[in-house]
Amino acid sequence: MTKEIRYFQSYLSSIKNLANTTVENYTIDLKLLEKFLISKNISIVKATTNDIFDYLETLDISRQTYNRKITSIREFYRYLLSEKYEIPYLYSDFKKK
Repeated sequence: MTKEIRYFQSYLSSIKNLANTTVENYTIDLKLLEKFLISKNISIVKATTNDIFDYLETLDISRQTYNRKITSIREFYRYLLSEKYEIPYLYSDFKKK
């Protein structure tokens, strides 16, 4: 797990004060995304919108789970932007089902 995901976990727990279950679910979602990206030799910080679309297309999940994953991904990249990371991903491109 990257330091960015660990920092995001801390942010969710301490600053956003989210429930432990929510933090755990977000973390699982991001670890799965990260695993997919690593298999493509892509850093989660350098992932493009197309990379994330490619990941989402591999998932065979319910609409509710898909929407949570979108939320997890969006919040992570919003967090990175707030921390002044330069990222190619545009979280506004993703819509919930």
